[in-house]
Amino acid sequence: MKLTETEVSEDSTPKQYATQPLSSLLARFVEQENNQSASHYNQTQEEQSNVVAGQLKDELLFLLQPLQAELSGLLQERATLVQEIRQLEQKRLQNYSLAQQLANQEQIIAEFLQVLISRLIPSLTPHLKQTGSNPPSSATDEQNQNSLWRSGICGYSQPLVKAKTS
Repeated sequence: MKLTETEVSEDSTPKQYATQPLSSLLARFVEQENNQSASHYNQTQEEQSNVVAGQLKDELLFLLQPLQAELSGLLQERATLVQEIRQLEQKRLQNYSLAQQLANQEQIIAEFLQVLISRLIPSLTPHLKQTGSNPPSSATDEQNQNSLWRSGICGYSQPLVKAKTS
């Protein structure tokens, strides 16, 4: 098949534009179009990214709100428990202190009674022996014995051994 000259020239015309360098004005126009197209593409991509990021942020906030509320409640409960623990520790220390004071008082009282008894036994032994071997024969003996008890030798208001009445 033979091609006519016109057909050949039509075919070769696009090849000439493709191979010929573009004029500077045309090159600038093409470059500006490419830049605008690229910036428009970048701007569109950025807008889409911002929309997706906004949606993700909204979804995360929606999911995190109940967790934040629960966390806030747990922190409040923790603070209450810490305060209660401190109060219980203070009360325990106070009770321990009171128990120590009570133990110390009991020890002091026991030591006091022991010293008191050790001092009273030598002075009361002769009176107790007299009372046990000789019953009071007169009211004066009974009065003497009661006066010993009233004077506070033993610290009690009643005698340990009751005098026999005749």
